[in-house]
Amino acid sequence: MTAQFTLRLYQGDTFAAEHVCIAVTLDREIYTPFETMSAAFVTDGTEKICADRVELLWNGEVIFHGLMESITACRKNGCDLLTVKCRSFPILLTQNELAKGMYFNLTIGQLINDYCHIPFLTCEERQETGYISVKDGTSLWDCIVSFGYKMTAHYPYVTGNKVMLSPPEDAAVHVIPTGDAVEYGTMYDTSKLVSHYHMEDIEENPDAYQQENPVAVQVNVIRHRYIPFDRQFLQDPEKALTFRNLYSQRGWHADYIVYAGFHNEGLGESVSYGSFLQTQRICRMRFTFGKKGMFTKVWTYKDGFYGKEIAPVTGK
Repeated sequence: MTAQFTLRLYQGDTFAAEHVCIAVTLDREIYTPFETMSAAFVTDGTEKICADRVELLWNGEVIFHGLMESITACRKNGCDLLTVKCRSFPILLTQNELAKGMYFNLTIGQLINDYCHIPFLTCEERQETGYISVKDGTSLWDCIVSFGYKMTAHYPYVTGNKVMLSPPEDAAVHVIPTGDAVEYGTMYDTSKLVSHYHMEDIEENPDAYQQENPVAVQVNVIRHRYIPFDRQFLQDPEKALTFRNLYSQRGWHADYIVYAGFHNEGLGESVSYGSFLQTQRICRMRFTFGKKGMFTKVWTYKDGFYGKEIAPVTGK
């Protein structure tokens, strides 16, 4: 597959374009509210290395749009090179905070747009209202996560520069031909699992609420966490523990496949590969292009929010 990449370096509404690409890395992960991209291009050395945003195009299609984090121009081995490292605009959700207090009768659009104007960021259109409780140092993304979980019982995610509260629906299915696969397998990661959560009540009585996570216990991971009363879940305190236990399972069991090529897989879309992967939800992808060619690695999770049904967390 021939790679046709274009890097657009924007200053306002105008841009300078680079076309001679020698390397690209693009990462997307469903529990991470932003994409990361790095790229290297051969340049003529005449462009100013300044940009307020970046687009990466592949065969004329924008596959990344985000903030410039670093840019370097250098001469190496007789060539003028331009290298960039970028993250998509939703990274700003993790870098902005709300004033502490209770916020009532919010929609997701109001939560995102009324308190912090982040460029090029959109959200799913939903009219349901809810509340959030904000402590000192709470990021806007943390507020979106708790707001979304209470509304949909699902972990919010970001696709491109759009915040989604609803679980992924039926979307594109990427079928990987047998001859394109170079590796596939299964992996487990128990490092984030928590076996028991304990939470005080609103009057600070310790151990008022307890919950065990059978997924962790079944693999002999015993980790106890004690937390203060979570006001995000005033109407149903047990949900505070259920949410934490499910989140601790994130990506703990995954199937993956590496193939030659690139389908521009979006988070929440599906992938199939013979009998190994049959229309499984894409939860992470990593694309690389360089001297060895063009390769994509796709992960499908089996955890608290994605994949096959697993044992539910239980209260005590």
